Amino acid sequence: MQRKDIAKTVFRNSIYNIGAQVVNNIVYFFIVVIIARSLSETDFGKYATAKAFTALFVAFCSFGMDFLIIRDISRDARNAPQYLKNSLVLKAVMSLAVFILILTSTSFMNYSRDTTVAIYIFTCVNILGALCTTFDSIFKALQKMFFTSLNVIISGCILLFLVVICSLRHGSIIAYASLSFVSITFSIIFMALLVRYYLKIKPGAFSFKLCKYLFIESIPFGLANVFVLVLLQADTVMLSKMTSETVVGNYNVAYKIIFALMFFHTAYMISIYPVISKSFKDSKENLVISYEKTVKYFIMYGLFVAIFVTFRAHDIMYLLYGNKYKLGVTALQCLIWSYPFILLSTITAVTLNSINKTRVNTVFAALGAILNISLNLILIPKYSLIGAGAATIVTEIFIFVGAYSILSKHLIKINFLKISYKVIIASIALFLLLFAISSVNLFMAFFISLFMYLLVLIVFKYFTKGEYAIVKSFFIKDIGQTL
Repeated sequence: MQRKDIAKTVFRNSIYNIGAQVVNNIVYFFIVVIIARSLSETDFGKYATAKAFTALFVAFCSFGMDFLIIRDISRDARNAPQYLKNSLVLKAVMSLAVFILILTSTSFMNYSRDTTVAIYIFTCVNILGALCTTFDSIFKALQKMFFTSLNVIISGCILLFLVVICSLRHGSIIAYASLSFVSITFSIIFMALLVRYYLKIKPGAFSFKLCKYLFIESIPFGLANVFVLVLLQADTVMLSKMTSETVVGNYNVAYKIIFALMFFHTAYMISIYPVISKSFKDSKENLVISYEKTVKYFIMYGLFVAIFVTFRAHDIMYLLYGNKYKLGVTALQCLIWSYPFILLSTITAVTLNSINKTRVNTVFAALGAILNISLNLILIPKYSLIGAGAATIVTEIFIFVGAYSILSKHLIKINFLKISYKVIIASIALFLLLFAISSVNLFMAFFISLFMYLLVLIVFKYFTKGEYAIVKSFFIKDIGQTL
């Protein structure tokens, strides 16, 4: 492929990925809100517990194999039939082991009957999901991302439609869990048919040697996935055993808002990762500038979100979930302070990946998982969901500081005081303003707060002339193209 064709392909695939992710995140956030409003606090806690418990095991179904499939098939498309057959066989064997492990583990957890049934259903959902990602990975490796994006959007919309119908009929947690099974069944059939009849790829011959290679080579990717899932789900499972399902329900409705916010920086990371990866090879100076600018904007954005959500948490929770989940207000006010550090650790992790320091991320994900579990064991019995939130904040700070300490030795040292002191001034002004307008409508308060926050930053010259020029040229170019 010529350089121009490569650029077009990358741009087109990026649009498909980001577009699908936008729709997917919006759809699934609405799904969570509908289910949370439909169920009681206790029942939603059971639903969240079942999802979190099975999620702890889901990484073992594929164990990072998908990254390997994409890498190897993208280098030689002739590998696709053999990789399709052998990865499906290996995933099926590993999924069977995971299913047995979950059955055994569940017997020791003493969950209620409906929670246990939901766990079994979500286990089947995750197993089918692991098999489905094999077909998905082949499309990605062949750079035909339109179909993977289409699958994400269609299956998400199907699930949303079914959830709405179920909520109108006052469905149970088992009913809602079953809907996920319907959605993933559609996905795997849809993707399998596309691989067979559109790509015209038939499964190749079974090879024990290839299965062994896939398993061994995927271990580094798999371990990283396991540690990330432990970080995301361990607190919910531990809360379910140390407190009550009502507490779990309140904690998770708050956490889902944090997950929804993660979409914005995830979409940004998808866009910037190819840029910084190329910069490492072509110009380290550009890589340093990209990292420094992103940190600067993430600090500004993260602190605004954290402060605004802290002050208006009650209004946000009421808007999304109604009068239920009052404990979730406190959980949200606590958890939101992990968000600025999630932003910083994300760009730091992506930058480490771009300079071939992937193992650093795996190490700190593992250490973070151990720290998170340890803190939860100490804090949850005494402080309940606030303790779980505090453990999350400390863990995210630890991961960022640890990853940045390595990055600073190999790439750049940032003067965080120089970058952030103007943001701190704007944050103090925002803090005082939100006190003054506490009775103002949520949406009006948001726009007033955002205007004042940006105004203070402009007055204190937080943005450079170059940054103004970029924004100006973007809008002028965009308007010119429209005319």
